[in-house]
Amino acid sequence: MASIRKQAIKIAGRDGAKFIDDYKHIHHKRHDQLQQSVRTIAKKAFWDKISQALSKDPPEWQVIVSILQEARDLLCEIATKDTQEIHDALNMDLIQQMITYGIFDLHKSVDLLVYMIEKIKAYGPPSQDDAVLAWRTDVKSTLDKKEATDMAQFLPRHFSQIMERLTSILNAKRLVLGLKAATKD
Repeated sequence: MASIRKQAIKIAGRDGAKFIDDYKHIHHKRHDQLQQSVRTIAKKAFWDKISQALSKDPPEWQVIVSILQEARDLLCEIATKDTQEIHDALNMDLIQQMITYGIFDLHKSVDLLVYMIEKIKAYGPPSQDDAVLAWRTDVKSTLDKKEATDMAQFLPRHFSQIMERLTSILNAKRLVLGLKAATKD
């Protein structure tokens, strides 16, 4: 890009340099927008695929195993001392057996959602406590009301929120740890 800028200066002087600088800015902005669009489309396609699998009769519970495992791994990376409790609560072997024998259902998945939401509250910023408590209440009340829950929409929506919040908490933790390490040097 530097050689193009030099050529633009030779041809058009300062106007050429300004044109190239503006182009770089626009190009980077469009590139960032394109990356964001691709990320959004990929996430939507992923959660749509999960929704399709859960809408089958019987539901293909297997699709949430990898999500639960990733959520467990994120929780363990965030946690400093509760990792064994997290592994016990999100016991992938037990969950896999429950799916295999047909005893994993919406109630069990909601129990796991509530557990993860409570961990998000414990590890997340206090400024989010009210929102997280309202979220937990919403999730629990769906079953308490014995509503006809469309789990094909309900579970992906809440699992995607869990993954987004856990990723956000982990990124914040990494940022803080990076800042601490930088100030020690």
